[in-house]
Amino acid sequence: MKGFSILEFVIQSIVATMGAFVLGAIGARLLSIVVGLLTTNAGPINVADYPVDQQVFRVLVDSPYFLAPITAAFVLGLFSNRVWKTNAGFWVWLFPAVFLVWNVFSWKSYTSRTNLADAWANYFGSDCDGSECLYEVLVTAPFYTSLAYSVGSIAMRVLGAARWPIGLGTMARRK
Repeated sequence: MKGFSILEFVIQSIVATMGAFVLGAIGARLLSIVVGLLTTNAGPINVADYPVDQQVFRVLVDSPYFLAPITAAFVLGLFSNRVWKTNAGFWVWLFPAVFLVWNVFSWKSYTSRTNLADAWANYFGSDCDGSECLYEVLVTAPFYTSLAYSVGSIAMRVLGAARWPIGLGTMARRK
C-alpha cells in the first residue's frame, strides 16, 4: 500500500460524493419506473413525474435518508481498491465532515427554535421549513456518501486481506 497524490484524493472525493449521488438517483429512478409500471394509476400518467412520485423513489433518494446514494457510495468504495491502490479512499469523508460540522455550529436560527435545534432540523431532520431541504442535499448527503465510500474502501481492504492473507501478487510469483 502506498501513499496517495492530491489528484487521486480529489477524484475519489468527487466519485464518493457527486458520483455516488448521481448513481443512486439513477438506480432509484429505474426502480421507481418498474414499480410505477407494475402499479395502477388513478389518473393520467405524466411520464416524467410519475416515477418520481412513487414512494420507493422518495424513500431511496429523498432527504433525510438518502439510502440509494449511500448504498451506491458503499459499492463504489468496495471497488475503489481495484482502481486505486492507495489509501485515499479511507480519507474522503474528512472534508465533507469538516464542512458539515462547520455549517451546523455556525448556523443562525431565524425561527423560534434554538440555533442547534434549527440546525438539526435543516441538516438532519425532515422539518426543513423554507430551505426546501437543500442543506441536506448539499451538505449532509455528501458527508453520508463520502463516509459510506470510506467504509466500503476499508471493508474491501480488510475483507480482501482476510480472504487472501498472502496476497495475490505473492501467489502469482510462486507459479
